[in-house]
Amino acid sequence: MSDLAIPVSDPTTAEVVRATMDDIDAVCAIVARAIGALEAAGIYQWDAHYPSRDVLAEDIEGGQMDVVRSGGAVAGFVTRNDEAPEEYRSLCWRYPEPALMVHRLTIDPPFQRLGLARRLMEFTESQAAAGGYRSIRLESFVANRRACSLYERSGYRKVGTIEFRKGPFCCYELGVG
Repeated sequence: MSDLAIPVSDPTTAEVVRATMDDIDAVCAIVARAIGALEAAGIYQWDAHYPSRDVLAEDIEGGQMDVVRSGGAVAGFVTRNDEAPEEYRSLCWRYPEPALMVHRLTIDPPFQRLGLARRLMEFTESQAAAGGYRSIRLESFVANRRACSLYERSGYRKVGTIEFRKGPFCCYELGVG
């Protein structure tokens, strides 16, 4: 952890800002560390192919990624946009569109369990409400129980399961506004 700032214990002091291309190296390093931590826990949702640097750069360049900074360091990120995977069409969503989609919520392993994922989601929820969205929709790899639990504890309702390249993903929705 020598290359990171010491994590803070109060997520309310963490700053959420729009990512810039100056953040791309930090975001990619977080993905690499997250993949290592997930694999150490027997969770194989991400790999060298996804999410790629190109995908993350597109998120940033499109103005769709927010980062959370803790102690001055990028401690995590989330992408939000209107892009629903094709697989979402098979699900019975509770709320009509427009819906904001959440993708790739990631907290750097040394900063996990400090409330920063919840902080990013609260920010996203406030942005969705302010933007006139009716709901937030997202998916989480079934084997990633910590992520699924975060969404469930935060009031997201499971609406079904879809399949992607790596296996089954639970889909969640939260009404906003």
